[in-house]
Amino acid sequence: MTKCRKCSQKCDLFLCNDCIDQLQEHLTEIAWLIGELEITLTRQDVLTTGSVGQSSEEPSPIRFDSEGNPNTLGDQARNTVTTWVRDLCETRGLAFEPVRVVSLDFIGPLPDERWRRLPQRYQPTAADAAEWLAEHVHAIAADPGAARCFKEMADLRAGALRMINRPDRHFAGPCPTIKAYSRTGKAIECGKFLYGATDERSITCPACKQPVDVQRNRQRAWREGDRLTERILLKRLKDIEEPVSERQLYRWLRQRKLAPVGWLHKGVFVEHYILRGDPRVFSLRAVRQLRAAELKAGRVGAEQAAPEPDHDEPEADHTAPKPEQTEREAYRRISRTYGQSEAIA
Repeated sequence: MTKCRKCSQKCDLFLCNDCIDQLQEHLTEIAWLIGELEITLTRQDVLTTGSVGQSSEEPSPIRFDSEGNPNTLGDQARNTVTTWVRDLCETRGLAFEPVRVVSLDFIGPLPDERWRRLPQRYQPTAADAAEWLAEHVHAIAADPGAARCFKEMADLRAGALRMINRPDRHFAGPCPTIKAYSRTGKAIECGKFLYGATDERSITCPACKQPVDVQRNRQRAWREGDRLTERILLKRLKDIEEPVSERQLYRWLRQRKLAPVGWLHKGVFVEHYILRGDPRVFSLRAVRQLRAAELKAGRVGAEQAAPEPDHDEPEADHTAPKPEQTEREAYRRISRTYGQSEAIA
């Protein structure tokens, strides 16, 4: 038994189970973000004139980030993930193979849409490397440099998100345009997640090409739904002074107290899982209700007030309240530290 190199929780590897889960989440998102990053960098190649929707006709030979600085994030992403793949292959004796692929001459249907056929003269990409790392996250946790890997991937994820989401662009809600009606008469909306400038009054949905009133749609999204991705959800909760930490959100997911209401696939809200790396979408209302219930029970308050718990205590004491014995025993049956907390009454 040792301590996690990142959070000092008791564990068997160099990262605890919580940090392993977070690292896998980061790597899965990075695999998707790398593709989005290439799109963003391609668009950034055109110098803007300072007016919304206008640009110069001459592309710049230098790539710029969202703040106008020369950008090297794409190269940094490739170098970071490929370095860790090479390190694991050399130190752990692993062989790199792309995840969920079949040969080009494979006959038959693929298991699901996450699978693909390898093209001729296939060359591994940085996204393939990130997916491979996500599949071998426990090999990373067994490496003495696991904490450094966690920090590098967290920084890479944060940098990619800053690059993709311009600071002057804000979430404007899902597109409300009705495209059709179901057999039961329920309206089927476009659902494309929209973003607009701070002072922008109207935007055109890139999917259905219909104009949308930004302020009205933001108010509608606030009243009705609340379908927000994890990053936007945590920011929205912080803005309304009801903060929930990322760690607490993951804890609710593991305890099955919270579940995503859908996924964001290619910028469109879908109710079913399609592609690995698609950001999960949660209900703001459900999270607020869960937070209020746990706050009443004294759980979230302790989580927010003490983000760094006493690591000499078992995890069960920090995640579970201290009410009746039956509830404590029920929690221990699903806790990963069941063997450690058995002796504590």
